[in-house]
Amino acid sequence: MKVIIVGAGVAGLSAYLQLKKLLPRSILEDILVFVVSIVGKIIALTPTALRLLRYIDEGLYDLFQSIGYQNETYRFRTARGHPLATTATEDGRGPREHTVSCPRAMLRDCLLEIVGEHNVQYREVVAVHLSGGTRPIVRFADGREESADLVLGADGVRSVVKKAIFEPAEDATLLSPHYE
Repeated sequence: MKVIIVGAGVAGLSAYLQLKKLLPRSILEDILVFVVSIVGKIIALTPTALRLLRYIDEGLYDLFQSIGYQNETYRFRTARGHPLATTATEDGRGPREHTVSCPRAMLRDCLLEIVGEHNVQYREVVAVHLSGGTRPIVRFADGREESADLVLGADGVRSVVKKAIFEPAEDATLLSPHYE
């Protein structure tokens, strides 16, 4: 089985580690990870997310804990700074943990250290082609193409993979968020 992950941010690298952990070597031929631009500034991982990091890779958990900032409480205030509420970030489950914050790029760097730079290819993905009954094809800016059994889209809000699934002919409002 050949897997292509489009996007080497937090989601793509986490998916890579999880696939490596869960899929037996006998069926996993190759996992290719391709980088797209990184979006976002700060990320806060709740205790549940921290436990998931530990499950994926103990070294990843330790690395993230060493660079992150532990938030024991969140303070909510009005626009003028008057206190509204203070709430604890622990979830009451064991082992006791609090939310940890850090710049998103630092979490990505932790993931990349565990995944290994040699497992990430730096090529710009411009399109994914899906044709009924055949393997999906990923097209790159340099004109080269790769086919795979599975293409995993972890390429953010302007996803090339999402555009391939929801063809442009379809109503564009399906791809847009709706706020009420």
